Amino acid sequence: MFSSLIISRNFSTTPLRLGNINYKKMELGNKRWSKQHKKMQFKRFNKPNAFPDIPVFKYGTRDTGIRHDAFWEHVPEKVPELMVPDLKECDLKPYVSYATNDIYQEELTSKDLFNVIYGRKIIEDFRSGKLDTDGNSLEPNKLEELTPEQAEVLARQTGSDIFVGGDPYSKTFALKIPIGKR
Repeated sequence: MFSSLIISRNFSTTPLRLGNINYKKMELGNKRWSKQHKKMQFKRFNKPNAFPDIPVFKYGTRDTGIRHDAFWEHVPEKVPELMVPDLKECDLKPYVSYATNDIYQEELTSKDLFNVIYGRKIIEDFRSGKLDTDGNSLEPNKLEELTPEQAEVLARQTGSDIFVGGDPYSKTFALKIPIGKR
């Protein structure tokens, strides 16, 4: 009669589960097994392991050869080659001080790009009266004659973004020229 009045507290270190745990659905990689199992599972030169149904995770590494049925064939082309430049005569220092001044450069907008490519020519044509009633140039240069498809092909060519020399264009090169009556 008094057994239902006894207060008891249960303590468990594992959660209550209805059924077994399916370990195959857990992505534990190679961390799950004992040392003896790992010796049986992980063989050199991709030899067949004792448990073929358990996948071996390589964590992004690649083999340097090919496993045939009876032997391992090393392929020298698959060995990663690190290309390190010789910096003996380089004037640059490997350390950049935290005391250097911050360089602030405004984001290049489409308006800035338009002004660099076409702005000077439009201003010159306006001053010399070489624009028609629609605002198009009467004497277009080779960049103005391009169709949108041709311009896209030129922009996607290798090396189209490389500065070819001369004075680099400034984003505010000569656009502050007063135009018209003031």
